[in-house]
Amino acid sequence: VYSETHSPTTNDLGLFSLEVGNGTPGTGTFAAIDWSAGPYFLEVGMDPAGGSSYTSVGAQQLLSVPYALHAKTAEMADDGDWVLSGDTVHSNGRRVGIGTTTPSQDLDVEGTFQLKDGTQADKKILTSDAEGNASWQELGAESLFGAGNLPPAYGNDISCLSTAGSLSLASSPRSVAVSGNYAYVVDFFSDDLKVIDISDPAAPVLAGSVGIGPLPFSVAVSGNYAYVVDINSDDLKVVNISIPGNPVISGSLGVGGSPVSVAISGNYAYVVDTDSKDLKVIDISNPASPTQSGGLGIGFFPSSVAVSGNYAYVVDLNSEDLKVIDITNPAAPALAGSLGLGANPRSVAVSGSYAYVVDDVSEDLKVIDISDPASPTLSGSLGIGPLPFAVAVSGTHAYVVDQLWDDLEVIDISNPAAPTLASSLSIGTEPIAVAVSGNYAYIVDTGTDDLRVIELFCPAEQQQVIYDPATGSFGSAPQIWQTSGDSVYVADQRVGIGTTAPSAQLDVRDASASELRLSLSSTHWSKLRFSSTEGLRIEAKNEGVEFRPMLLIGSEVKFYSGLGSTPERMRLASNGFLGIGTNSPANRLDVEGGLAVGASYSGTNPAPTNGVIIEGNVGIGTSSPANRLDVEGGMAVGASYSGSSPAPANGAIVQGSVGIGTTAPEYTLHISNGANTGSGSFGRGLKITDVTPRIYFEESDAAVNEKLMFLEKIEDGISFSSVIDNATLFRNQHILFVKGSGSVGVGTKAPTAKLSVNGTANNSTGSWGVFSDARIKTVQREFTDGLSVIDRMRPVVFTYNADAPFQAVGEQVGIIAQELEELAPYMVSTTEHGDIHDLREVNNQAYVFLLINAVKELKAENDRLKTDNVVQQEQLEANTRALEELKALVGAYAGR
Repeated sequence: VYSETHSPTTNDLGLFSLEVGNGTPGTGTFAAIDWSAGPYFLEVGMDPAGGSSYTSVGAQQLLSVPYALHAKTAEMADDGDWVLSGDTVHSNGRRVGIGTTTPSQDLDVEGTFQLKDGTQADKKILTSDAEGNASWQELGAESLFGAGNLPPAYGNDISCLSTAGSLSLASSPRSVAVSGNYAYVVDFFSDDLKVIDISDPAAPVLAGSVGIGPLPFSVAVSGNYAYVVDINSDDLKVVNISIPGNPVISGSLGVGGSPVSVAISGNYAYVVDTDSKDLKVIDISNPASPTQSGGLGIGFFPSSVAVSGNYAYVVDLNSEDLKVIDITNPAAPALAGSLGLGANPRSVAVSGSYAYVVDDVSEDLKVIDISDPASPTLSGSLGIGPLPFAVAVSGTHAYVVDQLWDDLEVIDISNPAAPTLASSLSIGTEPIAVAVSGNYAYIVDTGTDDLRVIELFCPAEQQQVIYDPATGSFGSAPQIWQTSGDSVYVADQRVGIGTTAPSAQLDVRDASASELRLSLSSTHWSKLRFSSTEGLRIEAKNEGVEFRPMLLIGSEVKFYSGLGSTPERMRLASNGFLGIGTNSPANRLDVEGGLAVGASYSGTNPAPTNGVIIEGNVGIGTSSPANRLDVEGGMAVGASYSGSSPAPANGAIVQGSVGIGTTAPEYTLHISNGANTGSGSFGRGLKITDVTPRIYFEESDAAVNEKLMFLEKIEDGISFSSVIDNATLFRNQHILFVKGSGSVGVGTKAPTAKLSVNGTANNSTGSWGVFSDARIKTVQREFTDGLSVIDRMRPVVFTYNADAPFQAVGEQVGIIAQELEELAPYMVSTTEHGDIHDLREVNNQAYVFLLINAVKELKAENDRLKTDNVVQQEQLEANTRALEELKALVGAYAGR
């Protein structure tokens, strides 16, 4: 019939207790059990390992169930019409009568009744919201005429944006929610929920508070309950706020390691947790005993959740995206879609078909189209500041608080593709959360430790309410004339004088001449007159002296100024020519006399006779000059060039010298320190910007193929090459190459040492030297290699192939570095070139010392041989003497 699971923890004695009906449902619904259809049995299964492989430990009959028992002799027995579930008793299709035994409605009260829900007060009426929830409300215009029948109280005039009031909270407020006349603030350090009366926005006051836990982090409000998540006690607390002055905790539920955001929709709370990395769906239909219905793993660091309709919207700081989660089945929420957002999405709000996300790394507000939950798309965005932290949406505006700029930014989102900043207001030192209700924003600030109430828009103009007796409906009367202080005005309407059908906002009409006059007296006036004879005349008169600043006759405009007989000063002819000082212009602009252009020139500097002085920029062939002189096309300067030699397209040819930063150029191009043509940090000079910038040097009297050489910036260095006359083929490329690292190549653009030479390097009278001073050396050991290494070296004749760092022609004599590395590894090092990451190089300096040691070895051997030779010579001489003596003896014996 019904099953549920529990995960209990024993006490010190190894005991635990469970309440049947408050576990995690498995099959069936506890509230739907028909206890009258018993008997029922309770079977208990356990898995000591903490898993879900349950083993039955026994079953027994339930002798007492949540169903009214009665004695057999009772006069009246419960017929099962009423069902008890927890602290709720209900019946479907039955009636309740109070003061009557025959109720005619579901609830029939005959007599008086009293409703106390915390909203009761003198001269209030009982009304309901769209869901039928009753409450006491002020007797106001909307309660009399109905919602939607009155003009809006506030327009879109944001000029009234200002701080209306504030309340010091003296701790560290973290989150705010607003419902009715109260704001609800959770505080990090005072560890409580504060209920603040905001019925007077200019003077908010603390109504009540309740201790929550060590680190309350986020709050949401629905009906008579506030819902708070705490990142230290790791739970969701349900707080009864029906009496604002005395809020009390109704229930709680452990939800994970670090819940950071909560949203409410219907009978469910939605909590995101950065430790368990999931979204939890909490059933709050019984505020005293919230239970988890389902959950969904969503990412490493979810930071904010909002709910609208059948979907929850979560932004994640780690996966850097917005996830859209289908919550149609609260027990099994599922990922519907997602959209990558950027580096650090911090907060999300939802309104209609759009989600609004602030990101404190990309520093913007993103507007996301969620009309297709499976495929959200970015509609628009707006850069808003260095550290936007929270966002709220109301109507056609989004409200963002920025912790670095310390302000509230009001953003017009009426066009989701192009949100714009409507206004901003400095509000504190570290605003952290914002909520909007009516015409006010409520902001908590952890720097100033207060709640600030911000007035948003200016009140709308007063209007009349009309009643239609035919339909019985109310509406706003058309308000043609508006009043504002001592002013009366009309917008988007027409006024006719002399006509009942005005064709303009102000239409003054007469058959022969119409005149509009503004006057101070009968002798001090100005007038606008239109007649069939003159056309339009603008005229002014002061104490009998008339002057005519402008007179239009036919298709020409004439300007007059002066006293008495006012002469004509300027004429715009019918052909579009303008004459100043002449009434017969023959050109687009004809000026009789000098012309000065510019604020510093006009009115102060006389121009040359019939000449021009210009302070600003002049364009020839362009309508938007950005310099003193902008020429679109070629330009030739010099008597021999102008009018005879065509300049290159959009280029210039100059016959003489050109000076940059100097008024006295000494060369064809002379750059002096009078102007900074380089970047500010490197001083003045010549800068050439191109894909491969080059500077060419041409010798005019050299042989055809010896004229040109150039410097070019390629890859990470500067190359010096020679080319043939037409500058299209290289004669010798990379004669000298200097890398940005400081390495120099001769005959190669890939030096692998401070100096790499591709070819032969000669020095005649000098020599290569190295520092060898004893004061700069620390001897590590004696170098003893010599003849034995040289004897095993294998010199070869070779040519370099295509993988070599440079091009070399002809056969070379040398050794193979890998073979030398086996004999003398200290002579071989590696570098990187192209695809070869361990290109071997040989330290030829070691050859000298190998040869020195080899010579020493040979000398020692020679000295030894010399010594042996002396000994052998002495022995030979001794043997010779002995032989001579022997021969003498033999001769003596023979003579006898």
